[in-house]
Amino acid sequence: LFLFASRDFWFEVPLPFYLRSPDCQTLGPDFSCTPDDDGSCTRGALCDPSLDYCTNVNPGGGCGGPGLDRVVVGAFLGGYIILYGQVQ
Repeated sequence: LFLFASRDFWFEVPLPFYLRSPDCQTLGPDFSCTPDDDGSCTRGALCDPSLDYCTNVNPGGGCGGPGLDRVVVGAFLGGYIILYGQVQ
């Protein structure tokens, strides 16, 4: 029971945050940006107009992930869960 619940928790909470989080080496004051230019920050990061440097999309979130888009993460996890259910 605990293994099943832990797998469900992993797919519902931390894995989507990890897949959406940006690379740690592309955040912070060393990476200045312009708020008008959406391409000035890497995937999963956005330009904070008050700070003028790239920050995390998820407030309070970490970094170190691939920075995938929300739709891509949802499609991947939905497809994986459906395929895994078919295998079972």
